[in-house]
Amino acid sequence: MKNLIYPLAFALSAFLFVYSCSTEEDDAPPPDAIVKKYILAVTAGEGGTVSSSGGTYSQGTQVSITATPSSGYKFSGWSNGSTNNPILVNLNSNQNLTANFTQIIISKIDINSDVDGIVMGDVLNISTIVYDQNDNEVENFFPDFSLSNDLAQLDGNNLITEYDGEVTLYAVIEDVIDSVKINILPDFNNWKTYYRPLEEGPYDLAYIYNELPGNIFNTVSAKLDYDNDGREELFLHYHRGLRNNIGETSYDDVPNKLISFELEGDNFIDNSFKVFGKSSIDLNQSNSRMSSVSDLNGDGIKDVFFALNKEDGRGEPYETWYSKPLLLLSSPSGTFQKFEFGYSSYYHGVDIVNLENNVAILLGSDGYYNTNLNFSEPHLYLYNNGQVNDHKLNLRWDGMTAANYKDSNDNIFIAASEHDYSFNEDGLEYSRPRINFYKLSGLNNITLLDTHSFDIGPKIRYIDWTGIETERNTTIIDGLNFTAGDLYETKSLKLYPDSNPIFITKFSSNYFDEEIDSTKLYNTANFPPAQKLVAYQIDQKASLLSIFPNNGLFLENINFMEAIDLNNDGYEDLALYPYKNESKPIVLFNNLNGAFNIMPDNKFPNQDVNGYSSTALFIDLNGDRIQDLIYRSGNQCNPNDPNQSNCDKLYVFIGRRVLSME
Repeated sequence: MKNLIYPLAFALSAFLFVYSCSTEEDDAPPPDAIVKKYILAVTAGEGGTVSSSGGTYSQGTQVSITATPSSGYKFSGWSNGSTNNPILVNLNSNQNLTANFTQIIISKIDINSDVDGIVMGDVLNISTIVYDQNDNEVENFFPDFSLSNDLAQLDGNNLITEYDGEVTLYAVIEDVIDSVKINILPDFNNWKTYYRPLEEGPYDLAYIYNELPGNIFNTVSAKLDYDNDGREELFLHYHRGLRNNIGETSYDDVPNKLISFELEGDNFIDNSFKVFGKSSIDLNQSNSRMSSVSDLNGDGIKDVFFALNKEDGRGEPYETWYSKPLLLLSSPSGTFQKFEFGYSSYYHGVDIVNLENNVAILLGSDGYYNTNLNFSEPHLYLYNNGQVNDHKLNLRWDGMTAANYKDSNDNIFIAASEHDYSFNEDGLEYSRPRINFYKLSGLNNITLLDTHSFDIGPKIRYIDWTGIETERNTTIIDGLNFTAGDLYETKSLKLYPDSNPIFITKFSSNYFDEEIDSTKLYNTANFPPAQKLVAYQIDQKASLLSIFPNNGLFLENINFMEAIDLNNDGYEDLALYPYKNESKPIVLFNNLNGAFNIMPDNKFPNQDVNGYSSTALFIDLNGDRIQDLIYRSGNQCNPNDPNQSNCDKLYVFIGRRVLSME
């Protein structure tokens, strides 16, 4: 029995030991449940940065790392061979990771912009492709752009075309350059096709009278090539003071100045001391109405003649409007000397007559209506060895305008306006303007060839521009009614290069576009200013020509006209220069078929300066045979008035190409 107990006790003890050990092992974690930690070390090579430098992570953690290249570099890959960016790293072991970068060397730039068919005024978007040393496209490289000239402007990646012509666009990164030539096509409805403003901007005239008010309103300037270098100088007439109110006295104690200007490079300069020997020429308190240029003394330098009067709004007596004509004669000293000559009158026209042995000055004058009917007589002034002598012509002439031309047989033809007066018991009934045509075969051999009178219309009462109430008959031209008006200017012009000239005369008035009421008191300020051009061809008689658009009627205040070849085709065109607020010239283009077409005014700059633009003038300032253009502002403007700050200025536009009807 004892022997049986011992084995049982041993077996029970063994069972309990095994059971106890088994329970302890069940309470411990399994070996594969232990979390391991690993280290990730991230670095960036030269030329960039990484988003994280790494750290200690649990086994199996995924970490995203981004490599960012510095300027001028590109990401080339990771040290583990991956080129993914960002890269996703799975941490199952300690890792070292380096981002590698390669310096970008720009090898080429391509400008991709479509440059065909670009018209001035268009905006061109510029795009480029940049390549590295391996001919791979690279991003975030932006070239610097520049242009070879000022035909266009840059605004970021936009090229804004302003003028026509060829411009080169450059794209530059460091020492790598690409370029493309852009041919900007002209827009013939854009004035910049023909002109560009002078770079220095408008020329300020306020210095002439030490900042006192002045203007260049309603005056004519002269132009001539003073030193025979192919460039024309401008002789500008400048008033002192505001134009007078009606009936006030003029500034008789202050001269009206003539100033000379020329273009030197892109600088418009006052060269009066070189030309006149002093700062200005005194025009004797008179307005320059017309001028003419000719070499009177045969020294190879053109001399200048001015028809002057003092019409400035003052009231009666009208004799106070009279002035003597004035001559600027070149001298051995190289400057111009001033000469007054002849009789005082109300001069409005001047022309030069080239006689066989003399040069003569033909002046259109008018005594201007007054109670004594004291009208000036016509005169031809002969120049001889520094002297100007009077030679009375046997002409029926007391009008404002006169012109002449010489034919191929050396016969001189003169057109001179006249008033055809009718009287009743109360004095003047009407004044009918007419124009007479003469043939001058010698100083004393004058033949009246023909006369053309304008019709008289109904009598009307009106207040004229001087504020005076007047009762006169209208003038009828081509069925249209005008206030009395007058023939203020006549020019000779060649319709064809080898033909004799024709005469063109300008009737200036106010146009009545309503039925005339003889009981009504009209004010001419309420009716548009009107100019009626009439052309004559002279043979044995004067023949009317129908050569103008709109039958020669222009509802602008045209003060001057000029026969000038504007496109260098050998045919003379006609430039009409309005004044006051219109500024732009009116160009009648010779159509080569004996008539004129009117040029669209969009070919000329807009330059209405605070409503105070005055007249324009074509002039070749730089001698390139392309007419430049000057606008003169200053209609009664005051430079000390902040609302008129742009007055007293010359606006100079340099011609880029000859005008055309395209």
